[in-house]
Amino acid sequence: MLTSRFEGYGVAVLEAMAAGRTVLASEGVVAARDRDDGTGAVLLHPVGNVKCLADQIALLASDSERLRKSSYASRSAAEKWRPERAITIIEELLNKTKRGRMLLSHKDHTRDSNPSGDDSGGLVRDGIERSTVA
Repeated sequence: MLTSRFEGYGVAVLEAMAAGRTVLASEGVVAARDRDDGTGAVLLHPVGNVKCLADQIALLASDSERLRKSSYASRSAAEKWRPERAITIIEELLNKTKRGRMLLSHKDHTRDSNPSGDDSGGLVRDGIERSTVA
Protein backbone atom coordinates (compact mmCIF):
# COMPACT_ATOMS: atom_id res chain seq x y z
CA MET A 1 0.00 0.00 0.00
CA LEU A 2 1.45 3.31 -1.12
CA THR A 3 -0.83 6.30 -0.66
CA SER A 4 1.51 9.18 -1.51
CA ARG A 5 0.25 12.30 -3.22
CA PHE A 6 3.17 11.86 -5.60
CA GLU A 7 5.83 9.20 -5.78
CA GLY A 8 8.14 9.68 -8.76
CA TYR A 9 9.29 6.09 -8.74
CA GLY A 10 8.11 3.81 -5.97
CA VAL A 11 10.59 0.98 -5.56
CA ALA A 12 8.25 -0.45 -2.92
CA VAL A 13 5.74 -1.12 -5.73
CA LEU A 14 8.29 -3.16 -7.65
CA GLU A 15 9.36 -5.05 -4.55
CA ALA A 16 5.74 -5.85 -3.64
CA MET A 17 5.00 -7.12 -7.13
CA ALA A 18 8.14 -9.25 -7.16
CA ALA A 19 6.90 -10.81 -3.92
CA GLY A 20 3.48 -11.47 -5.50
CA ARG A 21 1.62 -8.87 -3.46
CA THR A 22 -1.33 -6.89 -4.77
CA VAL A 23 -0.47 -3.20 -4.95
CA LEU A 24 -2.88 -0.67 -3.50
CA ALA A 25 -1.68 2.76 -4.52
CA SER A 26 -2.86 6.28 -5.15
CA GLU A 27 -2.97 7.61 -8.68
CA GLY A 28 0.04 9.74 -7.73
CA VAL A 29 2.34 6.72 -7.56
CA VAL A 30 4.02 6.58 -10.97
CA ALA A 31 5.38 3.02 -10.69
CA ALA A 32 1.92 1.68 -9.84
CA ARG A 33 0.35 3.52 -12.77
CA ASP A 34 3.09 2.26 -15.08
CA ARG A 35 2.56 -1.34 -13.96
CA ASP A 36 -1.24 -1.28 -13.97
CA ASP A 37 -2.06 -3.56 -16.91
CA GLY A 38 -5.69 -4.15 -15.99
CA THR A 39 -5.12 -7.64 -14.55
CA GLY A 40 -5.94 -6.67 -10.97
CA ALA A 41 -2.33 -6.68 -9.81
CA VAL A 42 -2.63 -2.96 -9.06
CA LEU A 43 -5.62 -1.25 -7.51
CA LEU A 44 -5.45 2.52 -7.86
CA HIS A 45 -7.44 5.06 -5.88
CA PRO A 46 -7.66 8.84 -6.22
CA VAL A 47 -5.15 10.70 -4.06
CA GLY A 48 -6.62 11.31 -0.62
CA ASN A 49 -9.71 9.16 -1.19
CA VAL A 50 -9.66 7.14 2.03
CA LYS A 51 -13.07 5.59 1.41
CA CYS A 52 -12.00 4.15 -1.94
CA LEU A 53 -8.85 2.73 -0.36
CA ALA A 54 -10.88 1.23 2.50
CA ASP A 55 -13.25 -0.34 -0.03
CA GLN A 56 -10.30 -1.87 -1.90
CA ILE A 57 -8.91 -3.33 1.32
CA ALA A 58 -12.33 -4.72 2.27
CA LEU A 59 -12.77 -6.22 -1.20
CA LEU A 60 -9.48 -8.12 -1.02
CA ALA A 61 -10.04 -9.14 2.61
CA SER A 62 -13.46 -10.60 1.84
CA ASP A 63 -12.64 -12.35 -1.44
CA SER A 64 -9.73 -14.78 -1.10
CA GLU A 65 -10.04 -15.93 -4.73
CA ARG A 66 -9.72 -12.35 -5.99
CA LEU A 67 -6.74 -11.81 -3.70
CA ARG A 68 -5.10 -15.01 -4.99
CA LYS A 69 -5.64 -13.99 -8.63
CA SER A 70 -4.37 -10.47 -8.08
CA SER A 71 -1.31 -11.79 -6.25
CA TYR A 72 -0.55 -14.11 -9.15
CA ALA A 73 -1.08 -11.25 -11.63
CA SER A 74 1.26 -9.06 -9.58
CA ARG A 75 4.08 -11.60 -9.72
CA SER A 76 3.47 -12.15 -13.44
CA ALA A 77 3.70 -8.41 -14.08
CA ALA A 78 6.95 -8.25 -12.12
CA GLU A 79 8.41 -11.03 -14.25
CA LYS A 80 7.96 -8.79 -17.30
CA TRP A 81 10.11 -6.10 -15.66
CA ARG A 82 13.40 -7.88 -15.11
CA PRO A 83 16.42 -5.75 -14.15
CA GLU A 84 17.86 -6.19 -17.64
CA ARG A 85 14.79 -4.47 -19.10
CA ALA A 86 15.19 -1.56 -16.70
CA ILE A 87 18.89 -1.28 -17.57
CA THR A 88 18.08 -1.14 -21.28
CA ILE A 89 15.46 1.58 -20.74
CA ILE A 90 17.82 3.64 -18.58
CA GLU A 91 20.68 3.30 -21.05
CA GLU A 92 18.39 4.40 -23.91
CA LEU A 93 17.41 7.48 -21.91
CA LEU A 94 21.00 8.26 -20.96
CA ASN A 95 22.07 8.01 -24.62
CA LYS A 96 19.77 10.96 -25.39
CA THR A 97 21.86 13.44 -23.37
CA LYS A 98 25.47 14.52 -23.49
CA ARG A 99 25.88 13.88 -19.75
CA GLY A 100 24.25 10.46 -20.07
CA ARG A 101 26.55 9.44 -22.91
CA MET A 102 29.52 10.53 -20.82
CA LEU A 103 28.33 8.38 -17.90
CA LEU A 104 27.78 5.39 -20.18
CA SER A 105 31.21 5.90 -21.70
CA HIS A 106 32.70 5.83 -18.21
CA LYS A 107 30.75 2.64 -17.43
CA ASP A 108 32.18 0.94 -20.55
CA HIS A 109 35.69 2.05 -19.57
CA THR A 110 35.19 0.70 -16.05
CA ARG A 111 33.97 -2.62 -17.47
CA ASP A 112 37.10 -2.87 -19.69
CA SER A 113 39.40 -2.26 -16.73
CA ASN A 114 37.47 -4.64 -14.46
CA PRO A 115 37.68 -8.20 -15.85
CA SER A 116 35.06 -9.49 -13.41
CA GLY A 117 32.50 -7.22 -15.13
CA ASP A 118 31.16 -6.09 -11.77
CA ASP A 119 30.80 -2.36 -12.11
CA SER A 120 27.43 -2.15 -10.42
CA GLY A 121 28.41 0.67 -8.11
CA GLY A 122 30.87 2.51 -10.31
CA LEU A 123 28.41 4.37 -12.50
CA VAL A 124 26.29 5.48 -9.59
CA ARG A 125 29.28 6.40 -7.47
CA ASP A 126 30.79 8.40 -10.34
CA GLY A 127 27.47 10.16 -10.98
CA ILE A 128 27.11 11.10 -7.32
CA GLU A 129 30.68 12.34 -7.05
CA ARG A 130 30.39 14.43 -10.19
CA SER A 131 27.01 15.86 -9.27
CA THR A 132 28.23 16.95 -5.85
CA VAL A 133 31.32 18.60 -7.35
CA ALA A 134 29.51 20.27 -10.25
